[in-house]
Amino acid sequence: MELDDPFPLHLFTKTVRESILDEFSGRNPSARDILSIPEHEWLKVPGMGPKTLTRMYEIIVPSGTRRENGGGNGGERWTDTELRVKFHRLADQHENIQRELAEMRPELSMIARELRLRVSRASGKYPRDHDC
Repeated sequence: MELDDPFPLHLFTKTVRESILDEFSGRNPSARDILSIPEHEWLKVPGMGPKTLTRMYEIIVPSGTRRENGGGNGGERWTDTELRVKFHRLADQHENIQRELAEMRPELSMIARELRLRVSRASGKYPRDHDC
């Protein structure tokens, strides 16, 4: 998306569309206009949360156009927008991984306890179930 292109409001909920239009006095903003408002200000807008903001940035800077070797060693530096998009994408992935780990922990603990018990029984340290 070019920075002077109109921002595609139709991709968002009515609440978000109306909030964006309110920010620009009813005018459909360009991508550049969207980027001109700092992230912390966007997060104060009704209906605007981190995921919606990330989605807005993803539309402006599609993931396929981001630099994977940002900065250093002659690579091109990331723009502020690219950094924000990547940060929020990675933060979302981190959140999802943490949630998955939390769901797995009880089962992993149960399996580990069972394995310890079986090893202990096999070594003769604890009586077998039928010996009790």
